[in-house]
Amino acid sequence: MPALPLYRFPLQPGASWAENVRAADPEGGRKIEIRLFAKALKWEEVTVPAGKFMTLKIRRTLAPEESGEFRSRTIVTLLDWYSPQTAGSVRTLCDWEFQDTRRPRGDQLVKGGRVRWDLTGYTPAK
Repeated sequence: MPALPLYRFPLQPGASWAENVRAADPEGGRKIEIRLFAKALKWEEVTVPAGKFMTLKIRRTLAPEESGEFRSRTIVTLLDWYSPQTAGSVRTLCDWEFQDTRRPRGDQLVKGGRVRWDLTGYTPAK
């Protein structure tokens, strides 16, 4: 299986891709299959501590195969603001959730806290 692709080029609004990748659990070494779905959404100007950048907003959804007796797969949603200028993301938001079947119907969704990363420094290549 391939490595987890962050982006598929050429990037343009509307482009999408899907992959199945295999990762190793860092604690036990168990192999985990991950489904990846990604879509490039739209161009946006974003300001982060490193400056102002024209970016392509990309949504990636990861679904690791792990689940348990009382829970569904965890769904991880990443929003990236990819900058061609930096050849990478200048901002990433990460959310995750799963269904806990021990909870009453209608209250089974468990959401994790949002994590945000912003580029804090950038030096253009010479």
